[in-house]
Amino acid sequence: TNKMAASGRDFQETLCGCCDDCGILLCSWCCPCIQSGRNDLATRAVAEGANPSPEGYGMDCTTCLLTWLCPLCVCIKNCDHVRNIRRGMNYDNKDSGDCFTSCCCHCCKMAQVGREVKKHYEAYYK
Repeated sequence: TNKMAASGRDFQETLCGCCDDCGILLCSWCCPCIQSGRNDLATRAVAEGANPSPEGYGMDCTTCLLTWLCPLCVCIKNCDHVRNIRRGMNYDNKDSGDCFTSCCCHCCKMAQVGREVKKHYEAYYK
């Protein structure tokens, strides 16, 4: 298993901070396939060492289908997004907690990741 070294860093955005960015909140709840696509683009950018852009508009049709056909698959996909974002941003590994929250409330977790990516992006370019 590829475990990352503990850095003492964690998401600055909380799971329950949904109303901090109403645009990401609404997108996560009403159009999860779009927010999932955005998070997926960010995951790829972070994995490649680039800074993710929250303005990337990705449409993830796979997530739309999985939401209806296999809700557990959405949990797994969200877990993978969070794990990759944590690795790319050198945050502490919290797989079990991330997977639990991804399964219990995947829209809230998706919004949290979206806000975290946006915060990282804005902080880098100011």
